[in-house]
Amino acid sequence: MLNRWESVLKQHSTSLLLWQRYLTFRVGHFPSFRIASVTDAHAGALRALVPVPVPPGQPLPTLDAVHRAVVCLWNAGFTEKAVAVCQALLEFNCHYPRRLASSSAATKVTEFRSYWDAQTPRIGEAVRTRSATG
Repeated sequence: MLNRWESVLKQHSTSLLLWQRYLTFRVGHFPSFRIASVTDAHAGALRALVPVPVPPGQPLPTLDAVHRAVVCLWNAGFTEKAVAVCQALLEFNCHYPRRLASSSAATKVTEFRSYWDAQTPRIGEAVRTRSATG
């Protein structure tokens, strides 16, 4: 069954509805449920859906994939990882240094990885030393 899903997704990789149904299947298919493989499936959805143009006023398909990933992690007992995903999204989108405002997405991701790996306090933690003015 998984092979069939993957084959169909290769043919229709930009279909939000198909990804939603696939992710629902992966989360509920207990014989193949492993948190690593399910999070890989969510990451695959994100990679496929990021380049999809979204008409004005329509929900972002990537937001749906992230929401599903967070709910899955939370429900599977990986609450710290679920919170970390939310923190990372907020940090990346709301608190990146202003000097990176006109930088490419790749540069922002590289800088963010360095910041995240430094284990400094995050949004929602007691002390924050990183500011949006950096």
